[in-house]
This record gives sequence, C-alpha cells and structure tokens, in this order.
Amino acid sequence: MERIQEGRVYELRRFLVGTKKNSYRQVEGLFIIRFGRYTTVHEIHDVLMDYPFCTYALTPIDDLPRPCDMPANFTDVVGIITGVSPISQYHNASRSTTSTKRVVYLSDLSAF
Repeated sequence: MERIQEGRVYELRRFLVGTKKNSYRQVEGLFIIRFGRYTTVHEIHDVLMDYPFCTYALTPIDDLPRPCDMPANFTDVVGIITGVSPISQYHNASRSTTSTKRVVYLSDLSAF
C-alpha cells in the first residue's frame, strides 16, 4: 500500500476501528483507525473547494497545560511571543543526563 499524504483526500475501505490509546493522542477522539491487510485506499481528485483543510480545537492561553502536566493531546499554540529566557541546564531525577530548557512567554491579543 502506498503511503497517504497530508493535504489530500482519500476514500478508505475495510479498515479496522479500535479504541483510542492512552498515549500519543494527536487529536481529540474516542477511536483510532488502523490499516489491515484488506484495507484499500483511493485518492479522491474531484474534491470540492469547501472541503475543510484542517480542524482546530482552540485553547485559551489561560487554559494551556502547565509544563509539568501530562496533557491528553498535543497542543498547538497561536499567540504572541513576549519573551524568551536564556538557556538553562537542569537535572531530572528520571533521566541520567542533564537536560536543557528555555522558557517562552506568550500572550494573546488581550495584552495589547
């Protein structure tokens, strides 16, 4: 089976549906799909121009997960960078090596 590509529309048949995983959830949803040996994929070329390019689940800046939280999904951020800290080194008890971090300060338009 050839790989599917982002930005294209496909018709999928005979795929498997399972429950979502507890880790690596890129988007909100209850289920995942998996390709099986009988899955067929056909690219649709006659796509209507109003077909949604992507979907969003916008999160207000005040509701973003803290760095120490384990968010359920990946979070994309739209905001204005108001500051960047210097690089600092820290040691995490669960890792044997030193890690590097930098803090990025964000704001939404309400601060301007």
